[in-house]
Amino acid sequence: MFCEDIVAESKYHRLSHSFLQSSFGETFPHLESFSSYTDAVCEYTRRNLTVESDIVDAFTGVMNALAMAFELGDPARVFQHGMMLPDMHRTLLWQHNPQTPRARRLLPDGGSSTWPSWAWAAWRGGVIYRGSDVYLRARMGNMSSDISVEETLVDPWYIVDHNGDVVKLDVYQHPWVNLRPNQEKHAYSAPRGILDPTELTLDIRRPLDTGTLIFRTTCSHFGIAQREGEEPSAYAHGLFNILSTVSFPPIWVGTAVLPLEPTPPSSLDFIVLFRTSSRSVYDEENHMSYDGCLLNVMAVSQDEGLMERVGLGVIHEAAWIASRPEKKVVFLQ
Repeated sequence: MFCEDIVAESKYHRLSHSFLQSSFGETFPHLESFSSYTDAVCEYTRRNLTVESDIVDAFTGVMNALAMAFELGDPARVFQHGMMLPDMHRTLLWQHNPQTPRARRLLPDGGSSTWPSWAWAAWRGGVIYRGSDVYLRARMGNMSSDISVEETLVDPWYIVDHNGDVVKLDVYQHPWVNLRPNQEKHAYSAPRGILDPTELTLDIRRPLDTGTLIFRTTCSHFGIAQREGEEPSAYAHGLFNILSTVSFPPIWVGTAVLPLEPTPPSSLDFIVLFRTSSRSVYDEENHMSYDGCLLNVMAVSQDEGLMERVGLGVIHEAAWIASRPEKKVVFLQ
């Protein structure tokens, strides 16, 4: 499965070697399934395939090895579009390699891929997995923090399968555990409950595409402003301050990583994924810092009720509540 992408590479280049064994002698898979998965994704997506549309097929051996090593079950159920579905909250948090322009992967006929925007397979070039520290500085490619999910805020998840049917996913949930008696009480409460069958369809005349994710969360609108002068000239993605639009002057309430081309609009829609923590990613003079004070969000574009991923970020929950978010059933393509 590896000969396809190394045939034209120098045998002296680090990426010409199999990533099944690291430079430290550690073999694949590692002790934990998700870290094994993300390490493999980060290494594999940096390689160039002769036929770009082979990306998921070429990754099948890795997915099969993970499913077998960690007894995850049927690989076809656990992995779709290259994504590890049982750990959906963390799996969604891939970032483009900062030096890789945001461009859809091409099919042999020259058309764009049909993989959903939330899957890394839909996009050309390398991806990285990083925790909230990625929002501290522009050189996100050098960060190595783990993704911390302190409370899952989406449940349940549904997906449109290859037959066009809407199927409920079996996704790990992380309940919030508060060990501090004087801890700040969380203001954000996620909408819960099984979706009614009438909520699983859109009022449009065409069927939902395979791979469309359907889930209930909240959506809100915030201003964004690029941090000038932080990104090296070779970077195609950068840090943006997320700004509250309910106050004047606007208050810095979070941070996002977004593509620099095409130039993003002055504001974007965001949807909530889960709760996390970090420092120095919002104005701490206006919003208190405490464990779990941040909501991990996805910046999205909308068209006729369908959403597509634009980027990722974190927003202070107090600012999110103040923005008067709308409860919404998301159809993420």
